[in-house]
Amino acid sequence: MRRRKQHEYSFAARQRAMFAALLIVALLDLAVSGISVRKIGQETTEQMRMLTSLHTSLVYEECDRVGYDMRRLLMENMDATAAAQHGSEREKIYAKGNLIDRLTYSFGNREVYHPFFYFEKTGEVLGRPWVDMQDEKERGILDRVIEEVTGREELKTDLQQWISFSHDDVYYMLRAYCYNDVWIACYVPADHLIDALRQVYQDEEYQVLLLHGDGEILSGQETANAWRLDEEMLAAGGAWRRWPAGRIQIVKEDSAVLDISIAVVMRGYGGFQRILILQAVVLFMVMVTLGAFVLMTVYTRSRIIAPVQKFVKGLLDYADHEAENGELTVSDIHELEQINEQFRRFVHQIGALKIDIYEEKLQRQKLEMDNMKLQLKPHFFLNNLSQIHRLLQVGRVAEAQGMCMASIRYLRYLFSAGMDAVRVSESIEHVNDYFEIMKLRYPDEVEADIYVDEKAGDCVLPPLMIQTLVENSYKYGKLPERLLEISVTVEVLPEGGLLCINVSDNGRGYPEEYIRIWEQGKDLDQSEGSHIGIANIRARLQYTYGEQAKARFYNSPMGGAVAEIRVPMQFQQTGQESGQGD
Repeated sequence: MRRRKQHEYSFAARQRAMFAALLIVALLDLAVSGISVRKIGQETTEQMRMLTSLHTSLVYEECDRVGYDMRRLLMENMDATAAAQHGSEREKIYAKGNLIDRLTYSFGNREVYHPFFYFEKTGEVLGRPWVDMQDEKERGILDRVIEEVTGREELKTDLQQWISFSHDDVYYMLRAYCYNDVWIACYVPADHLIDALRQVYQDEEYQVLLLHGDGEILSGQETANAWRLDEEMLAAGGAWRRWPAGRIQIVKEDSAVLDISIAVVMRGYGGFQRILILQAVVLFMVMVTLGAFVLMTVYTRSRIIAPVQKFVKGLLDYADHEAENGELTVSDIHELEQINEQFRRFVHQIGALKIDIYEEKLQRQKLEMDNMKLQLKPHFFLNNLSQIHRLLQVGRVAEAQGMCMASIRYLRYLFSAGMDAVRVSESIEHVNDYFEIMKLRYPDEVEADIYVDEKAGDCVLPPLMIQTLVENSYKYGKLPERLLEISVTVEVLPEGGLLCINVSDNGRGYPEEYIRIWEQGKDLDQSEGSHIGIANIRARLQYTYGEQAKARFYNSPMGGAVAEIRVPMQFQQTGQESGQGD
């Protein structure tokens, strides 16, 4: 009897094909990760450059205004300065009081700036207020400023350049003008010029440095030493790698007016670090799967394939030489069929499990990317900064401070929000910050009504869920010449321990076509980058709660849109669902 030929699609051939497929997936994932890292690096650098450029332009404009006010004060009060030097005692007292009043009026809202008049012939100093001037004299800073003013010729020849000096390990910026032996000078701590930018970059992965024109670090020397930054890196900018800090990204803005530069230094990838970690985890899982498959193949060939081949060889030999192998029974063939069937099931289950895990990771990565799209709103932040600038220009300092702090809290919350659940109370605080910003920007256009059940404050929800619904109401519900009223309610329903979130408005409402699509369980077209918010909410609800979450989007009979979400109550302490509130 002739032996049967080996089947064309043997188990070994299928293993090789599967290994090739896994290797291709691993290489593709590696390529995608590399492209993502490069793209994220470009986006973070551009974001840093935009914020740094905006801040430095505001700082330089403020310094220009200070210099202009100083020149104006000196030119407009030449008679008063002359009277303060050569008039009668009464005229001198009156002239000096008038000069102090003019100085106080011009610099009343610039507390960090220290202006004063200095009469070079008499050595007399006039500034505001008197108590602060005495304190500055005792600390020696005033004498040091006068020494710099009278000792540097460039202050008399260059009417635009600010100079820097240090006193008691603190750096200061100085500007002075002289006319008829009368100086008007103003100095400011150099750290003040970057305080606002440091408020934005409070994360430990970011540092803001102040540099002298010659490359000397005026502020942030400790960070430069810890991260091993040198003058070459700070002068060139760009991306560097230093041990142990790792990747270092430097964005620097220079000034032709001030003898300083402002640099923002980021370690790693900043707020996008979580995405890179997720990609690394996915790549690691793929590589682990590939390694496990290799080990499984080796084990299978040595422990299963070789014995089975030996058994098949014995079976073929039995068919050719029945007399010599009479001990092979039918039960042996039956056992071989059982082994073969169990092995096929085992391979199928492992393949299905591997695909399920990989798809779950991809789904989570997509949700996080959509979540980051909801967070990145550069126009919103730039508009806020422009509004703060306008408020400062018209002297509404208290409102500018309030809007600045609200924007800082808003930005900090967005950068810290990932996929982890947050408490309802924290989400409501974020919504309140949003309403505070919008009321300052558009005082007569929006009104908020927020109610949170006491039992619901400690419950947790996916981040930015309530915020997204509120922003949708303002973005799509606003009608011209009409006050938009937005109502936010979070309460605990007595039946089944459910948490109910309701966001409604009195605007134009949802288009009927959108409502029909949502009722069919589908999402709107996102090909042009729009309609991401509600689709992201529905996806995260499905991912977090499964079929236990319910979301409805409809129009109220009284007019306006209504978004209603019901989810099981969960608490951060246990992470378990609760049937009722505390």
